Amino acid sequence: METRRAFLKTLLMGTAGVAVARVGFDSAEAGWFGFGGPRDEWLRIGKLQDFPENAKLVVHDAVRAPDGKKIKNLKLIAERRGEQVSVMSTRCTHFGCEVTQMEDGTFVCPCHDSHFDASGAVTKGPAKQPLPWHATQVTDGEVQVNLSKVLPAPQI
Repeated sequence: METRRAFLKTLLMGTAGVAVARVGFDSAEAGWFGFGGPRDEWLRIGKLQDFPENAKLVVHDAVRAPDGKKIKNLKLIAERRGEQVSVMSTRCTHFGCEVTQMEDGTFVCPCHDSHFDASGAVTKGPAKQPLPWHATQVTDGEVQVNLSKVLPAPQI
């Protein structure tokens, strides 16, 4: 038979576990840990003129389009071609570590040594999925990305 003290201790530990999980999943909305589903919303990542033509630019922060809330630690790479900007996640699809871009344009995960080509395709595991590309739009000169909409890699 369970004592009152043991019951209360179990209840307290369970409540604390739920609170910690909730914080983790709230953080995942912004891509903090690289798992969990991001919200279906547009994030402003800068003005079109801030993105140099034919160059990859690392994007760390954004602003939610609807309410202006800052989102940090996005870990994205944006590349502009004319009036279009393509955005790829730099979080490894194996375990969520941030990949490093090499001089030749490829990417390597420092955690488990997955390799990706310049388009994000896996060239060496353990990762099995490519780095995701996300839907973008340019509205009134502002580049926006939707992390819940994953697209095939653009033809670069």
